[in-house]
Amino acid sequence: MRTTYTTALLASSLLALWSCGGDKSSSPEPVARAAMTFDCGAPSSCVPANSAMIEVTCPQKGDTLVPGDTVVMRWRANVGPGDFSSFIPWNKATGDSTYKSLAETSIPIGSSTDDNQCYSYSTVLPVDFAVGYASFRVTDYSPNIANLRSVVDSVLIVAP
Repeated sequence: MRTTYTTALLASSLLALWSCGGDKSSSPEPVARAAMTFDCGAPSSCVPANSAMIEVTCPQKGDTLVPGDTVVMRWRANVGPGDFSSFIPWNKATGDSTYKSLAETSIPIGSSTDDNQCYSYSTVLPVDFAVGYASFRVTDYSPNIANLRSVVDSVLIVAP
């Protein structure tokens, strides 16, 4: 189930309509929406697509976020014995040359006996995050395999 901003958009629209009452000679002030939680929902399967080792499932290319939003980043991975010890989620704003780690520490793989596992990490998109397109990625953090990763580009960041 994909997240929609239906409730917030409805509330913003109603507020915009309400604020348009009174003096019709001036344009209404734009109505900024409150920060929200963006979550695509858990994937129906924890098996990465196309034989990938790691696959980011949220956010997805074409999703729209606003600085200040809480973003639930989701990924799935094939974590066979000895493959990974943990993961690190990252993002990069328009104009940035390098990715920034979202987590203060790496995220452990857990103790499931299933090789295919789903993961999530919630982070707040900084209010000063650049408007434009952003990338989100997850990399492995393991002594055995170097820099396996999954990247999602073209996530639109719009002004509140």
